[in-house]
Parts: sequence; C-alpha cells; structure tokens
Amino acid sequence: MMMRWFKARMVLGTALLRRVLLAPVLPDHGPKPWLGKLANEDLAAVPKELWSYVGGTSRCIGCGLCDSVALPHEAPSQWITREAREPSTANLGLERAERLEELAREIAAICPARVPVEDVARLIRANAETLAQLKR
Repeated sequence: MMMRWFKARMVLGTALLRRVLLAPVLPDHGPKPWLGKLANEDLAAVPKELWSYVGGTSRCIGCGLCDSVALPHEAPSQWITREAREPSTANLGLERAERLEELAREIAAICPARVPVEDVARLIRANAETLAQLKR
C-alpha cells in the first residue's frame, strides 16, 4: 500500500513539473492533431463534438492514486488508460466498467487530473454496444 502511494506521488510530481516547464513552450492544440491523424490513417470519422467526452477520459496522468481505493488485486489506473481506448476488446472490459462505476466517487475524491471515471465506464459500454451492432 505504501509503495503504491509513493509511486503515485512520484508520477504526480513528475507530471506537474513537466506541465509547468512545458506549458509555455507547447500550447494545447485541442482535437485538431488527433482528428488529423485519424484522417491520415483512413480511420472512421469522429464527430468534433465527441472531443469533450473523449477529452475527459484522456486526462489520466497515470499516477496510480486510484489504485489505492481499489482491492489489492485490482488496478483501476490500468483500466482507465487501456479499456476505453481499445474498442475491439470492449466486451472483455464490461465487468471492469461496472467496477469503475462502483469506485467512481472514491476515485473522484482523490484524482488530481479529475478524470471522469463514469465517462470512462460509459465509453467502454458504448464501444461494446458498437461491437454488438457490427456483429448483427
């Protein structure tokens, strides 16, 4: 438990320093670079209004603080960073989406990046629904 706490603080401190040092040099470009990469790779079009939804789920800095409110064998930090980003495996993540919803309040109380965990769970469910529709 203490190692998780220490690792989380180290990652959080590093992210803060990186943000403070690079903020004046690297401005935030919003969704344009991301949408441009999708267009270059001929991937499915993503509506621009979706950015506000997906942007919140992408805030995770990987500090691992959310792991401290979970059971020892659980890793919500990994679920948040992986499950929602892999639509092809969304059906496997449905159980984790339920658990994320259960932990959402506790994670919200300690998350320095204010990751909307409920949105991550919704995104996993939406990806699973899309997969189900494609199979029909």
